[in-house]
Amino acid sequence: MSKTKWVASSYGLKIPGSVLDEDKEREVDPGEAVEVPFGYGTHLIEDGLAYEAEEPDTEPVSDGDGDDAYSSMSMEELEAVAKEFGYNPPGNIKPETLRKKVRKLVADKFTELEGRAKELGVDVQGDWALEELEAAIEQASK
Repeated sequence: MSKTKWVASSYGLKIPGSVLDEDKEREVDPGEAVEVPFGYGTHLIEDGLAYEAEEPDTEPVSDGDGDDAYSSMSMEELEAVAKEFGYNPPGNIKPETLRKKVRKLVADKFTELEGRAKELGVDVQGDWALEELEAAIEQASK
């Protein structure tokens, strides 16, 4: 891509493969930055579907068999994390399906907290864990 723009959305995005010179549509998680052609990114922003984002310093969390905190978790550990976020997984859920659900729950919570933090004037650091973000929000709320 020649001239590009980094965008993200609070709700997530589905970018057609043709826009990204890829074979299939790409689903982008809420708050995840994606590089798109400048005109397409401008269109998303003007239509209120996305906001301009900074280029990420690190690669996004893996959605498959990559190495993230959830890749090596057992089914019991994944269920415990899911329940912390108010999700009670059905008994017949497959491990990879639950792993994807947990990743989405965490991403959604981070996006929610990041929005609240920005409203309070907190400078959110890209490498913060949820607990650090929650502590910063609590401190700023005092």
